Amino acid sequence: MKRRKPFAAITPPSDAGMTLFEVMIAAGVTLVAIVLAMGSIVSLATTSTVSETQLMATTILSSVLERLPALPLADLTALNPPSDLTRRSGTAVQITCYDSDGNAYQTPFDPTGIDLPNPLPVEVTVTWRDDQGRAYSKSTSTLIRR
Repeated sequence: MKRRKPFAAITPPSDAGMTLFEVMIAAGVTLVAIVLAMGSIVSLATTSTVSETQLMATTILSSVLERLPALPLADLTALNPPSDLTRRSGTAVQITCYDSDGNAYQTPFDPTGIDLPNPLPVEVTVTWRDDQGRAYSKSTSTLIRR
């Protein structure tokens, strides 16, 4: 007579399929991986949009700063900031000059009676809003010899 092994009934045969518990664990792990991947995709899209608008602002700043040194002082102080540099609504350019005491004057302004130093400190700021209404700004400054 052949003796049975004591634990033979507990061990499944080698060709047995997956249990319901194993399927549920695998589905849970897959679901977590999909959720994390979707979050990464949304984050990448947001980062791409922010980078695109930052590049737009840098381009506007560069364009304005290239124009300023060629202007005489009277034209610089009478300059209306350009508004046609982008097709994005809500974008504004602000040009600020500083006198010898550090007081700020936004263009256009009348320089009569104001002690403007040579070189003249000028700051250019671009402000805009994204699609969600969040405000952003980017600015740079330079010294312009007169």
